[in-house]
Amino acid sequence: MTTKRDYYEVLNVDRNATKEDIKNKYRKLALQFHPDRNKDAGAEEKFKEISEAYAVLSDDEKRRKYDRYGHVGSEEVFRGSESNFDEIFRDIGFGGIRDIFEQLFGGGSSARNRSDPFGFGFNFGRNNRGEDTVIDLSLTLEDVISGKNETIEVPSLEKCSVCNGSGCYPGTKRRKCTSCNGLGQTKRVFSENRFSTFVTVETCRTCRGIGEIIEKPCKNCKATGKVSA
Repeated sequence: MTTKRDYYEVLNVDRNATKEDIKNKYRKLALQFHPDRNKDAGAEEKFKEISEAYAVLSDDEKRRKYDRYGHVGSEEVFRGSESNFDEIFRDIGFGGIRDIFEQLFGGGSSARNRSDPFGFGFNFGRNNRGEDTVIDLSLTLEDVISGKNETIEVPSLEKCSVCNGSGCYPGTKRRKCTSCNGLGQTKRVFSENRFSTFVTVETCRTCRGIGEIIEKPCKNCKATGKVSA
């Protein structure tokens, strides 16, 4: 016999509560019992309980099964920790755990495998992204859960007028990297015997993958070719 409390009781809402009512109640309880804010004994278990209840009652299909079959109809919802938190965070406006990692690290392993199926470091058919802009922004737990609009200023860059965007000191130019012959990658071949040969490919350490060397950098842009607008 199940010992779980009724999900409606857990969130303290009526059985005919709207999705908006359920969401608002969950946000309030999540702030109250989140382990980072509440160090009382049992707060973490309470937070898990209300999160489980919200994951079911905020989904129309899962709520319908729960209303009809009780906990037996919804027990599959919380099998596997990753899917649990994916579901909870998506329901309150966040991507799943995989989405978060892909945003942080520029794509998951599957994306890397598609562009570089053999792990040699080459980029097969994948467009190079521009540089990311990183902005530090302080948020409270209340901001994260309840949502907050924040206006930020994104720095704008333009081509350096001194070097015309080359990054080189006026009157000089880049030269081809001799370490990688302008390829931006270096290859090393290891032969253990006449039957086995290993090849490793890595980003050129001399030019850092650019394929060119700036011997005398522009002082105005410090070899970046760009300055603040």
